[in-house]
Amino acid sequence: MLSSFFATIKALYRIFAFLIWTGFLLFVFIFAIPLGHRLTIARLWHKGCLRIFGIKLKVNGTVSQQKPMLLVANHVSYLDIIVLGSLVKATFVSKAEVRKWPLFGWLSTLQNTVFINRRSREIKVQLKELSERVANHENLIIFPEGTSTDGKTIKPFKSSLFAICDLHAELKVQAIGMKYLNKNGGELNRKERDQYAFYGNFPFGAHFWSMLKGRGITVEVGFAEVIESKEFKNRKELALLAHQGSISFLEEPSEIR
Repeated sequence: MLSSFFATIKALYRIFAFLIWTGFLLFVFIFAIPLGHRLTIARLWHKGCLRIFGIKLKVNGTVSQQKPMLLVANHVSYLDIIVLGSLVKATFVSKAEVRKWPLFGWLSTLQNTVFINRRSREIKVQLKELSERVANHENLIIFPEGTSTDGKTIKPFKSSLFAICDLHAELKVQAIGMKYLNKNGGELNRKERDQYAFYGNFPFGAHFWSMLKGRGITVEVGFAEVIESKEFKNRKELALLAHQGSISFLEEPSEIR
């Protein structure tokens, strides 16, 4: 009973800190957009959120400094956005439903997220918007599994969004692997996994509240070697190699940042 009380107090403190931090950064953000520093401020916001939510990072490899890049990652939770946003200046490509999420949908819009609907008849229009971002030398982050998972395995990568590489032969690809661990870097138990991995039919609001009450986690992030997309015959081969890259780096030794 007492532990539940302190967990609730912790959650309320985190909400308060999150709102204060977000409000302050939004004020700065107003001046940053005209100056072209949108992603710089966004990255600072993500770093602050990591501390507020009790998330430590373990990082393998190095994110490429080349531009434009297509960064492809497995998907465990909405927290993936905060994790990757703290490490990389890039535009996220997200499912259309996220736009409707309370607060986070609005914040995603401010960060210039590209919202997509995976129905085939809309792919051409969405690829046009992605192509414009690439032409503007923006890095893109996609989650080609098509859904979030419990983090125990990585589902095969869907190849549809890799079609952007057909339009831009100069675009390079870097795979990213993410693994959710407990606060001390060990395996998550069932309760912890359900608190932090956002999968299945969990309602967002209830899951977010549960996450706020959690003890904190460590997220292991691995950056694979850069892939030259022009060296592949088709996007399915490219998606398969990127998938292998995401899996392989989850098992490498890492250092805490």
